[in-house]
Amino acid sequence: MPDCIPLLTLPTLRSFTAHGMRFHYNTTPPNHLRHLKLEYSVTDGPFLEILLKTSSSLETLEINSHFVVNPHIPYDRVKRWLTITSQYQSKFQNALNKVSGTLQRLVLAMPEYVFGRVLDLHTFTQLRHLELEMKALLGNTNSQPPDITTLLPHGLEHLCLRRSYYETVIKSAITLLQAVPSSFSHLKTLKIGFAWPEDHTVDAQGNLVEMGSIVVSPNGDVLANGPVDSEWLKDDSGNTSALQRLAVEAGVTLELWDEELYVEHWHDLEGW
Repeated sequence: MPDCIPLLTLPTLRSFTAHGMRFHYNTTPPNHLRHLKLEYSVTDGPFLEILLKTSSSLETLEINSHFVVNPHIPYDRVKRWLTITSQYQSKFQNALNKVSGTLQRLVLAMPEYVFGRVLDLHTFTQLRHLELEMKALLGNTNSQPPDITTLLPHGLEHLCLRRSYYETVIKSAITLLQAVPSSFSHLKTLKIGFAWPEDHTVDAQGNLVEMGSIVVSPNGDVLANGPVDSEWLKDDSGNTSALQRLAVEAGVTLELWDEELYVEHWHDLEGW
């Protein structure tokens, strides 16, 4: 697979999708791509910084490293890949701003990285689809989350927040839906994946247990299923019900689900 990386330098190349690859600081970044998708791949802070600074016309950026690293492997065995630390996060935001006028689709699904800073995307005028880990947008679960409406572009159509914590994300989602009529009239879908402890997703035999989910259509139809011990399904605070009601009023399709954390196999990074 590393032999494919030189293809990025082809001046006529506009779209590139990679599966199970590793990109690092000494990889030559492209400056002519419009669409870059890295699935089950890992990258480091310096490469991301250089990539975003040189790809000034980027329209699609997807980095999905879910399930790349087996969570059962001790941290010290994989930490050499986890290089988006605080020293790179401010640079990453600054570099990301370079494509604020062209980027239409942004997916950053990188659970093994710790986002200590909150990404501010309100100036991304062309952004229509956004998928992020909750912490990348709302910060640490122990702190007061920022006003979500000040961090998102008003032209956004689809928002997905993954690995979310109920108390942190639910009120921010309510705030966003309340602002739909005045500021986010283009919003069509809001998806929230709730982080579930691993011991809740697999039984003693290693089999998957039922995951909870709710889909609410703009006309009010509700499709729900799942275990009663999901905090957001129990809805003791009434916030989930309020969120569903606001989604219907705003004409936004709402999807809530328990994150799937367990997989049968993992990409082997040890030989990379």
